[in-house]
Amino acid sequence: FLTAVEVRMEGEIFEMEDQRNWTDASFKTYCTPLELPFPVGVQCGDRFKQSVVVRLIEIEKVEHPGPPEAALDRPSIQQSAGLIEVRTPAGNPADRPAADGVFHPLPKLGLGIASHGLPLGAGEFERLWVLQPNHLRFDLRPLSKDWAARWHEAVRQAQALKARLQVALQLDESAEAQLRSFATDARDVSLVDSWLISMTGEKAVAPKWLDLARSQLTGTEGLIVGGTNANFAELNRHRAAAGTSDAISWSINPQVHAFDNLSLVESLEAQWESVLSAQAICQRALMVSPVTLRPRFNPDATAEPPPVPPDVLPPQVDVRQMSLFGAAWTLGSIVSLSRAPLLRSITYYETSGWRGVMEWDFPPRLPHKFVSRPGLVFPMYFVFALLAGFDEGRYLPGDLSLKHARMLVRRRERPRQGRALLANLTLEELEVDLPPGLRTERCLVLDSTNAVAAMREPKSLLEHGWSPLLSAHRLRLGPLALAAVDGQLD
Repeated sequence: FLTAVEVRMEGEIFEMEDQRNWTDASFKTYCTPLELPFPVGVQCGDRFKQSVVVRLIEIEKVEHPGPPEAALDRPSIQQSAGLIEVRTPAGNPADRPAADGVFHPLPKLGLGIASHGLPLGAGEFERLWVLQPNHLRFDLRPLSKDWAARWHEAVRQAQALKARLQVALQLDESAEAQLRSFATDARDVSLVDSWLISMTGEKAVAPKWLDLARSQLTGTEGLIVGGTNANFAELNRHRAAAGTSDAISWSINPQVHAFDNLSLVESLEAQWESVLSAQAICQRALMVSPVTLRPRFNPDATAEPPPVPPDVLPPQVDVRQMSLFGAAWTLGSIVSLSRAPLLRSITYYETSGWRGVMEWDFPPRLPHKFVSRPGLVFPMYFVFALLAGFDEGRYLPGDLSLKHARMLVRRRERPRQGRALLANLTLEELEVDLPPGLRTERCLVLDSTNAVAAMREPKSLLEHGWSPLLSAHRLRLGPLALAAVDGQLD
């Protein structure tokens, strides 16, 4: 006999939400359904009576034949009467695409241009050069008062870092005039990788705006990218957003519904679920842009957010940006999103400032709330530094768990030399198995014993922080530690 759970709800129409649409590893049941007026009006004096009854039932076990082999390839999606039913194949879909452990191309990694709006200084360029970002994301509202100056600064930064530009254009009702004016300057720039199109007031861009962008940006380089500037949920709800685009994009953050460390770690698996779903509903190139620790805005807001008091951190800022946890979570995110060659690119965070991979070169703002100093790099900086130049990776089941993240990478031109990156996602010491097939030679560790010194002098750790590690199969990591292990691949 098996035990079943029966849940009966009365007094309202309840709806269940699969929160993997926001990359949260959870489900939520609520009322009233979102398809009814939102927000729902409630008058003073209104009374409501609702009940939820949970009951355990013993049922006789019945053997059911498994699905045919053809059904194991991908999820089956059926839609009728406004309801979408998704039948997931047997097994763990997160592991299937790369379970064979073959090396495959990694997504191209980039950073967002800092939202603080200040030009990068020489010290910032020197530190960013180490990371070798493939691209910089530049958010632009064409014809805003300072758009031309910001555009030329974005070009300057990309040229200095030998990076491409992913230009996120947010249009409004004057879209045609905005695009026509902006395209004149854009045609003179040959480093645009893609145009990420969004429209004010639309949660996912309508196909007509993609067609307009393609017609007005003729003669410029770069893909026309549809999708959403918000969460995957918006793309899933508005599947026509792919339109005639060359690629689709959506953003990821782990704090739409929960905010503690464990919930953030649980969200890592769900990031890959969004990629699988995007592949199933949009047969074109896929991009995630950007990944941030906190939401950048609320796409469901019904009013403008109140101004942030001068002594309070903005809601987009999380102090874990500069923590060892932030570094471990970042590696976990890259492991999750890179487990199979489905993504074209991923954009993370920003170059500098509260939401960046390092502090800017000016006196810190609100140092009693966000404790840093000019020129300090954040621990997550080292994740990108240790991945710089590596373009192929291999995923095996077990590389990502609630306790650790593990990644084996190599350079295509040097296929016999590998690097394993490992992170402890817990607050306890942990032994992590090194990836099989790597004959270890040396090791670098970033943890609580050396993090402050490394954040002040990153070059010292990256050049002199290695120690011999011969014939090892496991590595003991301190709480939230990050490690890199170099060796020869069998």
